[in-house]
Amino acid sequence: MSVRTVDGTVYLTGIVDSPEQQARAVEIASRVPGVKNVVNQVQVAQK
Repeated sequence: MSVRTVDGTVYLTGIVDSPEQQARAVEIASRVPGVKNVVNQVQVAQK
């Protein structure tokens, strides 16, 4: 997974193993001080 930040917006990209991991990444990113927006482009791997 890749994380990029531009002017308070966090961009999450990549592939994770489960929807729970995807949700957790968004949750963690949104709690960081100074983050205004999280763009979730993370996909869950097809099994």
